[in-house]
Amino acid sequence: MNLRSSQYQVEHDMSSRKGRDRIRGKPQTLKELLSWAQHGYALEAPAKLHSGATIEEDGDPAMTGEAKAYIGFHDRKEPNDWHEVACRRDQDGNYVTPMRCAIEQVPGYQRRAFLRALLVQVFHAKDVTRDFDVPDWASGDVAYQSLSILWDVWRDKPLARPSWVDRSESQQNAETTLDIA
Repeated sequence: MNLRSSQYQVEHDMSSRKGRDRIRGKPQTLKELLSWAQHGYALEAPAKLHSGATIEEDGDPAMTGEAKAYIGFHDRKEPNDWHEVACRRDQDGNYVTPMRCAIEQVPGYQRRAFLRALLVQVFHAKDVTRDFDVPDWASGDVAYQSLSILWDVWRDKPLARPSWVDRSESQQNAETTLDIA
């Protein structure tokens, strides 16, 4: 708590409350991290998967447009580009499915698969760790570390990168020299 009073102290205190601060508000326990991630993942899934009475040619129920978009059957440029499907954006530049996009940002395909299995809430967490050959004595550590990485990479929209004009002259020179612009 700041002992000095300032003109915007109330607004500052409200904006930096633990629940809204991504750095200081990070859940501290495995249970809290898992709850956060499972809740966010569940919110992204379509409410209805099938259209009801409509049947496809092969006899399966027809999927709704929302379910097809969630899986990636719409607007796909490259087949099986799951990163592109997970990180697609709406007209405001926000991620449509930020939790799925965060999972795709986690390094290591096995850890991403582990997180997907853990977050769908179909299996008990201990069954997921056993399925991935994690010893029972290390299962909590592996799950906590994986969810902690997920917390660190989660964003609701991409980080803004300054345009060429907004960069300093030395930054422009460095990027021109390295040819990374």
